[in-house]
Amino acid sequence: MAKNVAVDPRSPYENIERLVTTEMRPHNMVQGHIRPLYEFARGENPITYDISQEILGMKNAKVAMLTGIIVDGYLPAGEVDGPIGAAVLGRAMSLLGHEVDIMMEGDMGDVANRLIDTLGFEANFVHTTDRSPQDLMTWADHYDVAVTVEKIGRNSKGIRHSVMGSPLAQSGDDYIDDFIVAMTEKGKLTIGIGDGGNEIGFGKIYDKVQEIVLFGADCGCPCGGGIATTTATKHLFSAAVSNFGAYAVAAALALGSNNRELMVDGSTVKTLIEGTVALGCLDGGTVDPSFIGDDGIPIDAVMRVVDQLGSIYDQWNNSFDRHF
Repeated sequence: MAKNVAVDPRSPYENIERLVTTEMRPHNMVQGHIRPLYEFARGENPITYDISQEILGMKNAKVAMLTGIIVDGYLPAGEVDGPIGAAVLGRAMSLLGHEVDIMMEGDMGDVANRLIDTLGFEANFVHTTDRSPQDLMTWADHYDVAVTVEKIGRNSKGIRHSVMGSPLAQSGDDYIDDFIVAMTEKGKLTIGIGDGGNEIGFGKIYDKVQEIVLFGADCGCPCGGGIATTTATKHLFSAAVSNFGAYAVAAALALGSNNRELMVDGSTVKTLIEGTVALGCLDGGTVDPSFIGDDGIPIDAVMRVVDQLGSIYDQWNNSFDRHF
């Protein structure tokens, strides 16, 4: 006679998070902090479980997906990490019936529209460059959810930094932190997804970022404030690559709604990466226009991670009888 086994329904979410918090960057890139930051940010439940349950409990929400940054001389059209994850997660939100805006700096409009068109979902591009304080307050009233994916945040001195401690220009949309703060203060759902401690959301565990992240407390630039951002979000998900974190949340939404269509496969992500690179986006790890991958991870490895998320979903929805 077959025996039933009681399994914690949160188990697949745990597996998702083990997968996407596994680091695989080249040895000379900043690493070693992802899992400790993840553990510090989570509560009793897996982070993707809590995020997905909250989103799935909402109806017809207005969602702001914020990502991307222009860095003159280094990232003239932004980087691969961030925009793709924001689009993939935005697509999942759209398929759930939510109204989605993909929000990036104005010069990244082509990138945003390419991603929306390739994925074939309903969304609008909203540029964030040089907006007024009134725009921020209007946005905070308008949106129900704000998700940041690889969106650099300001430190205690009001300066944004690269993961290597380089100060970034106070231009473009460096005031986006104010929008997230306003959303959080209004009790709206805010979600930060990052991988370096310098992104919006990590203010939730600010002291921990300063303690364990290279350049977290001392950026080495004249501001002396470190790269740790002070801007917190309700939920913070530290992943090995920010895009991986966004794919993981999409997978969690698929699990929670029993709808695999909310996920994408590795081949689709490969197409998205190639499309953004063709528009000038660079791999943020190598900053090499000839490198096709994400944060220093080759495309084949990226595809395997994405497809493994699909395997976790499929296996959880599979069963067989073991009689002994």
